[in-house]
Amino acid sequence: MSIRHQMRQKVESLFKSMIDDPDFPREEEAVVYVVFVPQEGEVSEEQIEVSEQEVDLEDKESVKRFLDRTTRESLEADVKGQKIYGYVFESEEGLKIITQESEDLSDLILTRIERMREEV
Repeated sequence: MSIRHQMRQKVESLFKSMIDDPDFPREEEAVVYVVFVPQEGEVSEEQIEVSEQEVDLEDKESVKRFLDRTTRESLEADVKGQKIYGYVFESEEGLKIITQESEDLSDLILTRIERMREEV
């Protein structure tokens, strides 16, 4: 299986975990933050890269665009020594992280996203 297919599989697996989460907003377009972290070593907030995207589960084209863009960004991140960590979305309880990684970087990621939102 090619690197692209492996990456697409990971992106789709994370996406399925996210939309299966009971807190994910299904009825509306949702803002999703795609989070990338270094593949190795200690992670600092400055090393975390975040891509903000929108996805509407009721629009197949929107889902396809989300998956295509996330796959492309994940492949680009891989070349730069980073990996996709997971997705973050806004729930009624606040920001929620969906990941398959064992390393817990939630505090760093949430701080990074909050700072990013303030800059806009």
